[in-house]
Amino acid sequence: AFSVTALKHWLSTIANEEQLNRTYFAEEITEADDFIKAESKACLDNPNKTSCTNGKTKWEVMRRVRVYRRILRETMEGTEKKIAKIEAEKRAEQERIDAQKRSAEAAKRAELERQERIEAERKAALLRSGHAKSGTPSGTKKLGQAENTVMKFVYIAPGTFMMGSPSSEAGRFNNEDHHKVTITKGFELQTTEVTQAQWEAVMGVNPSNFKGADRPVEKVSWNDAQAFIEKLNAQNDGYRYRLPTEAEWEYAARAGTKTAYSFGDNASLLGEYAWYDGNSGNETHAVASKKPNAWGLYDMHGNVWELVEDYYTASLGTSSVTDPKGPSSGDYRVIRGGSWDCYARNLRSIIDPGIAGSRLGLRLSRARAEPVQ
Repeated sequence: AFSVTALKHWLSTIANEEQLNRTYFAEEITEADDFIKAESKACLDNPNKTSCTNGKTKWEVMRRVRVYRRILRETMEGTEKKIAKIEAEKRAEQERIDAQKRSAEAAKRAELERQERIEAERKAALLRSGHAKSGTPSGTKKLGQAENTVMKFVYIAPGTFMMGSPSSEAGRFNNEDHHKVTITKGFELQTTEVTQAQWEAVMGVNPSNFKGADRPVEKVSWNDAQAFIEKLNAQNDGYRYRLPTEAEWEYAARAGTKTAYSFGDNASLLGEYAWYDGNSGNETHAVASKKPNAWGLYDMHGNVWELVEDYYTASLGTSSVTDPKGPSSGDYRVIRGGSWDCYARNLRSIIDPGIAGSRLGLRLSRARAEPVQ
């Protein structure tokens, strides 16, 4: 009766909770074995015991023990096979679920990539047609293996703005002639100043005083900048790189504003956008560690002065001009934007001293190369 009960129990529950069943089964085997041993011992000790007589000898008892053990062993083996089968089925089901999940994730990634391609093609078409908005990310230029050697660019759309400063602007210098300027061709502008990592990846040297891979390169001359640009253009990647003109630089720095700074007239906010004498600790800092202007350009105020293409002139005049490029010759090149050691007055969107010195950096412009006829 005991062995039958055990068998019924295991056969009825084998499909459920395999680990728990194994524990129960081990306990019942032990109990059954103890029961059989006790019965065998009792019969051997007392052959006249009622359960041992009734036509059964000690050999019959031993046979019953062997039978019980065989039944239990076979039952256990069958249970393990069923458990193994259940586990195999569960593994197969899990593998099927995992495969479905991987397939769904792959399909999702493919769809995202397809949407990204469509969006990239749409943006490229807008850029080609000149209809993209200023500040639209327009591409990158990888100069080395490290991530921080990648130059990022935004598109600057054609437009008209008032260059210089009105006579009412606080901190104004006398040579900041206020006049209308029209930019007829869109161009791309680097979102940050050229970093030391980017410069070294191209030039093989780092002339900077304040070392740091992500800090702006400084102590570079206009001629150094031209050598850097020449090496980039020699790569023939479909773009022509150059310094922006002074008008392009101010147009991009203002980012549609008419105020002293790209963020307004309140100089107390300057620390959120610029490294200057009030917060720099007398050194440069990593690019893009302050807020950008409305067109996604960082450090247009402060950190390092930025070289532009134009020769310096004491007066730009008050007449309206289109795509100005400055004088055809001169003694100095214009630098814009102020640096880490400048007062707030010198970081306004207009300031352009005529004497180039140290603490100089640069930011590149580019446009798609014209096809060779």
